[in-house]
Amino acid sequence: EETYGETWKKLLVSLSGIQHRIIYVDAPSTDPIAVVADMVLSGFSTLMTTALHHGVPAVCLKTRETVASLHESNPCLPEIPWVGLGLVPAITEPTDLSQFGIPSDEALKKIIPYSAEKAYKYICELLP
Repeated sequence: EETYGETWKKLLVSLSGIQHRIIYVDAPSTDPIAVVADMVLSGFSTLMTTALHHGVPAVCLKTRETVASLHESNPCLPEIPWVGLGLVPAITEPTDLSQFGIPSDEALKKIIPYSAEKAYKYICELLP
């Protein structure tokens, strides 16, 4: 079976005419890439949180597949969290991305980057 990376590389090859504008980085972690990107586009991913926390605009690519994957991973979520919180816009068709920027300071206060230490402390507080 083909990996996600292999599928993605094949897709990029098929984009003749604009390949020079797309850079594929094969990295062990995508967080550093999200931090230096001009914009992060994703269905739903913690990459959007990482990007926003570092002042990089993010946009949700809301497709049937994205919504199905969201509901498969967490059936209780009625909406893509970043969209529901008003942190990122959702697009469903080709769109001029230049209209999107960084959310307001008020919206950005809702972002709390994941911290294993904070999560551990919080769980310990909940235990008897």
